[in-house]
Amino acid sequence: MGTIKDMASLKSAVAKHRGKVVVVNFWATWCPSCVEEFPGLVKLRDEFGSKMALVTISGDEKSDLDSKVKPFLAKHNAGRNAYLAALGDEAAFASALGWSGQYPVTLIYDRKGERVEVLEGAKSYDAFAEAVRRHL
Repeated sequence: MGTIKDMASLKSAVAKHRGKVVVVNFWATWCPSCVEEFPGLVKLRDEFGSKMALVTISGDEKSDLDSKVKPFLAKHNAGRNAYLAALGDEAAFASALGWSGQYPVTLIYDRKGERVEVLEGAKSYDAFAEAVRRHL
């Protein structure tokens, strides 16, 4: 599991999937709406297959990695492209993304790696699928 420390590491995680629509979801095990929407993100990944990539970034504490985060990801078969947020200045990072800092948030990147949407709050599978289709 990698670490997202700053904007450069986020851009690097997205760049690995150039040519696909990239869905980046910031979530946490302590966030009920994050946990609720997560299966829809996994379904999205499975449905769109090679046309998109799912990158998940947990806002949990590093101390919860083995006891909470990894078991949750394993339960949902979502261990690939998974990162832990270790942000020095979370407020500045969120501001640079156009994000309020509230969990969950999903960022949509087009096939060129440009951020094209910021979806704040819990969303349904249909809302995610519609956003991905707009950028295929």
